[in-house]
Amino acid sequence: MAGIASTGLDVILAGVIPTPAVAFLARRFECCGGIMISASHNPPSRITELKFLEGDGYKLNDEEEGKIESLVAADDYPRPIGGAVGRSSTSKMQSPFIWRI
Repeated sequence: MAGIASTGLDVILAGVIPTPAVAFLARRFECCGGIMISASHNPPSRITELKFLEGDGYKLNDEEEGKIESLVAADDYPRPIGGAVGRSSTSKMQSPFIWRI
């Protein structure tokens, strides 16, 4: 959360929620996007990955994900200071999703 907030974006931690909830909540709260940590529990891989969603709840295409990877690898992204730094918070955002289903 702090890393993303340090680029000037506000971040809301939704907690442990199912994958479709991230897409729903990104749309519902008109977020610019969503990020989830996803893990495979099936051997042998047990891969953990980040999944990036657009504000409409759809997964970013491979090209857009590649741009993010390049920015992070190059350590080349905005670093605002003072009041321009984003805020991070926790929320019970999952409530609208639960009521929806």
